[in-house]
Amino acid sequence: ILERVKASRQKYLALDNQPKAAYLLGLQLICEAVIDFIRRHADRALALAATETDPWQKATYLRIAECCAHIATEPPRTYYEGVQWIHFAVMMDRVVGHGNGYGRLDLYLIDLYRQSKAAGELTNEEAREYITEMYLKLRGHFFSMGGRDADLKDATNEMSYVVLEGYDLVGDYNNLGVMWHPDIDPDFYAYACDVLARHGESIPVLVNY
Repeated sequence: ILERVKASRQKYLALDNQPKAAYLLGLQLICEAVIDFIRRHADRALALAATETDPWQKATYLRIAECCAHIATEPPRTYYEGVQWIHFAVMMDRVVGHGNGYGRLDLYLIDLYRQSKAAGELTNEEAREYITEMYLKLRGHFFSMGGRDADLKDATNEMSYVVLEGYDLVGDYNNLGVMWHPDIDPDFYAYACDVLARHGESIPVLVNY
């Protein structure tokens, strides 16, 4: 996106269209600021790793540093990086507002989830843990699950359960919606209703897709 913005800006500068060139400069500065913001997390993690004596904690800091350094400019390669990428995306959105609807979390992460599971680098417990930690830090997000896919088939998948299980672990101020339709996976819908009844917090919201 940053490279496209730069190229477009040069085009409008050549056309002496200052209003559009100025707007694109603003977009360029925003993209560069986001990249710098994420890279500063990588730098901080490296600094913490340098003085850490506990082997597990040191490895955790180094993993965070590698993740942030990569996703500052490149797409996530693993489920772990995908969750962190979404976390940053929501944080950046909240710079200019309280937050908007962020879409279907299960569809965003399902490919990375399957790849990481197939590679043997992700357990079921870790998958839930990463999502749950994101919930605890973001609070008040607006994600949904389920619905239909592009072929109008039920879109429920393994990540739909992980997303809801993460909420089931902590409850709290987390806004999640289950997108109902007549062909929804009955087991997943039953679980959603069970979570809704047990927590008593009106979550997940049951949305008529």
